[in-house]
Order: sequence, then structure tokens, then C-alpha cells
Amino acid sequence: MMSFSPGNSSAAEAATVTLFLDGSNISIVQTVTSAVGSALTDAVVDDLGMAQPVRVAPDMVYGEGRDFLDTFAPGVISLAVMMVTFMISIISFIHERTTGTLARLLSTPVTEGEVVMGYALAFGLVGLAQSAVVLATALLLFGVQVEGSLALVLFTVFLLGMGMQGLGFLLSANARTEFQAVQFIPIILFPSILLSGVFWPLESVPEVLRPISYLLPLTYAVDGVRSVMVRGWGLEEIWPDLTVLLLFAVAVLALSIALMRRR
Repeated sequence: MMSFSPGNSSAAEAATVTLFLDGSNISIVQTVTSAVGSALTDAVVDDLGMAQPVRVAPDMVYGEGRDFLDTFAPGVISLAVMMVTFMISIISFIHERTTGTLARLLSTPVTEGEVVMGYALAFGLVGLAQSAVVLATALLLFGVQVEGSLALVLFTVFLLGMGMQGLGFLLSANARTEFQAVQFIPIILFPSILLSGVFWPLESVPEVLRPISYLLPLTYAVDGVRSVMVRGWGLEEIWPDLTVLLLFAVAVLALSIALMRRR
């Protein structure tokens, strides 16, 4: 949204254009402000032949007084949880299979579903502890501000961790050795790091690759955590992100259980 305030009769007085922006992502704010300023200058000076300068003043709807670190931290927290839970689950699960521990465990009265859910809950707690450490570091050492609920932030990354563990179980079930299982790690991590909005907004992702971004669970975790931490949103606003993360976790865990039963 934009409003225009002309200057006084003096040619040296700059006209002010106020932009009402979502300040939850500093990169977008800087890009939009620069683009609008350049366009207005071209229109006023070049097209109209006027010497009056134009000043663009952004007015933040969200994220007032935030810096780059405040908008960068949610992506780092989500990425840390994803990397820890995914890599630990995919490596440890294949290790349990190759050493025969999983076979001995399944010879007991426990079911495949109980085994998978036990692993998922255990690694989920590990991911939750990891996210708590990263979040505490961001708050205490780097002064990152959190507008919303810390509990909702932790719940969001917990759902992400559960889903990535299920994906790790699913992929490791299709590997025969630890070396084969490790090959899946860069295939999942690199697209997630580059296309999920951790380091730059989704709007800057090439359109041909953007559909992949919406298939990555990390995209929804980053959006949900950033909305809580920067915008101060609650459950009623970020429920679409949480729904996607929950459905992803349920789907991959169910597929892991089914594949284990078949084998």
C-alpha cells in the first residue's frame, strides 16, 4: 500500500511516498523500497521533466524496529532442527537394521508401528531440545526478539522434526548399507536449504523452481516460525502451515510403518 505526500512550493523539498510494508522479511522490504524509489524518480524526473526529488518512507505493518538477524533467525532455527533430526534418524535407523538390532527388537511382542513411533518420539525430543538451545542462544546472545508464543515456535519445529524423522526412516528402509543411506542426505538437504526461504524469500526463487519450494516441509516451518516470531501471529493465523507439517509427518510415518511390515 502506498500514499503520496507532495512537498511545498520549493523545488528542493522532496515529495514523500509512504509504503505500508510487511516488515517480517528485511530483504523484501529493501528490494521493494529501492524498486519503488527508482521507479518514482524515473517517472517524476525523466518522464515529467520535474526536478523535485522523491523520498520513499517505508511504514512497517509488522517487524517495526527489527533488523536482518530477527528475520533470519526463524529460518536458521527450523533448518537446524531439520538437519539434526533427519540425519540422525536416517543414519541410526539403517545402523539398527544392518547390525541386526531392529530384527531382534521386532522378534519381541512390539509392533512395527510402536517401533517407528518410539523412534519418532525419541528423536522428536532430541530435535525439540536442539531447537530450544538454538532459540535460547538467539534470544540471549544475539538479542533476537520474539513477538509471539515461544511454545508455538517449539511446537512448529517439533512437527517439522517428526516429519523429517519419518522421511529418514522411509528413505533408510530403501537402503541396504549406511553408505547408500547417506546418499539421500544431500538430495533432501540441498533443495530445502536453497528453496525453502531460509536465506532469501520465496519470491526470489526462479518461477520454474518455485513449485518445488511448496513441496518442501521446511518451507512451511520457516513461514510458521517467522510469522510467530516476527509478526506475533498465533495458532489461528499459522494453522495452514501446521496442518501441512502434521499431514506430512503422518504420511511419512505411516509409509515407514507399512514398508517395515512388508519387509
